[in-house]
Amino acid sequence: MVAASKRITPDLASKLEAPALQELYESFLANPDINFMMAAGAVMRASKIIGQRAEAVLAGLDLTLLRYEILARMEVTESGRITVRELKEAILLNSATMTYTLDHLEKRKLIKRRQDRSDRRVVIVDITPAGAELARQAHEALKEIHFGINGDLSEEHACLVAAVLSEIRSV
Repeated sequence: MVAASKRITPDLASKLEAPALQELYESFLANPDINFMMAAGAVMRASKIIGQRAEAVLAGLDLTLLRYEILARMEVTESGRITVRELKEAILLNSATMTYTLDHLEKRKLIKRRQDRSDRRVVIVDITPAGAELARQAHEALKEIHFGINGDLSEEHACLVAAVLSEIRSV
């Protein structure tokens, strides 16, 4: 353990100010055979906890986290529209799940789908005013619980987590 703590850089040590985080980091260094497994497990557990908290809030708006993510992604686009392919790639969904989810949102009149006039193979999804309003309501509700993180992380640590996890790229 002593050798492991010598490998903590001053910059990292300042970011890992909490003793529990320093101990966890030292444990990662002391167990190189399992550190990536520990990291992946921690990310998956955190994802489940955050998702459950967000789902509980969104249920009051008759939304799931996936449906919110689609509406929110569309609501922040400049035009309020996006192709199905762009949505699939951004949210990492397979075609069947995307179609099923868009069917539900369209049935509720939160989105509209149409074929691109210049290429009929391309399907464009437009957010409706009702969909944009629901996305804003959901966003405000999620802000109240820091998007599921609650008070578990400081703003600084949340930024650090986001920066570190953004290093992971899709296949």
